[in-house]
Amino acid sequence: IFLIVIISGFALTTLSVEAFRLRLFNFVTEIKDQYTKIDIKENGGHQEESNELHLENTFYPEYMPGDYTLTESQEFGTMRIMHFSNKEGKVIEISQSPIGISFQVDTENAVTTEVEINNAKGILVVKSDIRSLIWTIDQTALYVTGEINKAEIIKIAENITFKEKIEK
Repeated sequence: IFLIVIISGFALTTLSVEAFRLRLFNFVTEIKDQYTKIDIKENGGHQEESNELHLENTFYPEYMPGDYTLTESQEFGTMRIMHFSNKEGKVIEISQSPIGISFQVDTENAVTTEVEINNAKGILVVKSDIRSLIWTIDQTALYVTGEINKAEIIKIAENITFKEKIEK
């Protein structure tokens, strides 16, 4: 209930200032014993039917910490998953999909907080050494996860831009 009151207060404050009236998305959460299901839906608008993501047209990070490089990219329907690995074998995963999808995030014994990514609401989940972050850019939901600290995952998220072509 406390979280709902805080979110409602933030929403009312944000909506009352004309400069902050941007396209809003609902993060609808369904909390289970071992995970949280997060549905991302647009407020008061319609979804376009063909929001396909292609290798040539995708969101891509302009920043990666240390020596992380793109090692794998997969596409499952409209979802794209990219893996960035470093020399130690650690992996940062970035997933993207049109809004209207659901993510299941392991939140058992985790700390979940709301964060802001480039004026968009995001949800940060911290469990042991793993950080997971979910937010939206335009009509796309993004999810970043890996063994990185909060400052680094937020910096990655704030530096993701749309690319016409991924070059390794």
